Amino acid sequence: MIDDAISTGTTDLTSLAPQWQLLDSGYRTLQSVGARPSPIFHARMFDEAQIAGHRVYMSVERFLAIARDNHRALVSLLGSAHGLSLSAPWNLLRATFEASFYAAWILDPEDGIERRQRALRVEVMDEREHALYYKDLLPVLDEGNEGDASLLQREFAKAAARNEAVYRREAVEMGLSYPPAGPKILEELSRLSCARDGEHEGVMFQAIWKALSGLAHCRIGAYLRASDKSASRSVPGGFHAVLSVNDDYFLSIAGAVNTLHLEAVQLLLRRSQP
Repeated sequence: MIDDAISTGTTDLTSLAPQWQLLDSGYRTLQSVGARPSPIFHARMFDEAQIAGHRVYMSVERFLAIARDNHRALVSLLGSAHGLSLSAPWNLLRATFEASFYAAWILDPEDGIERRQRALRVEVMDEREHALYYKDLLPVLDEGNEGDASLLQREFAKAAARNEAVYRREAVEMGLSYPPAGPKILEELSRLSCARDGEHEGVMFQAIWKALSGLAHCRIGAYLRASDKSASRSVPGGFHAVLSVNDDYFLSIAGAVNTLHLEAVQLLLRRSQP
């Protein structure tokens, strides 16, 4: 039976407030840095003057815009009458975490060529997924409308060929085999500089990614780990229970997501200033 949500109390979010303030401050600083030209060279200038360098900062700014949008939505949700519900906040946290990962992963290397290689790898991955989407959709468009679908197919093929020629040339100039593989998030999380700061930081980031993915994909095990249970009773093949978010679990996950988000913002600041 699907019941209306039941309020089970309030959650003390004060431990997250300092991180939220740091994020707001970081974004304000990014805006001020971008508004004034620097007379002294910095990493971003060197990157953007070289092959595929523009891809680094176009991609990172896109990912951070996504991370910030989801972060703001979460803060707004938590402050509203809706509050800390069982499922919606996790979806916002997962989107923030994933976007922050991509931004941090691209900017993390100290070597500029590796930053440019990573940005190209992500863009090629996006392009291939985009192409597969239309490849799967075209047979549906083709039914009863063969001329239009064939025209679309030719246009997509031309655009893909143009893009691939550019990507291939850039990959060759940077010493990458083509097509370059996109990052595997679970593996790369533990290799981020911020994940190597503590003894178990990398493992924790991996565990958080697994937890958020499980919650986003509605896995009951993930929900049970993240929840307090009450009014439990056995039913054939399992049990029925009322679930509410475990405050400590949420604060721990949200704090780690903020940490990765902050790392991405700080990396962009570091690369954009002398």
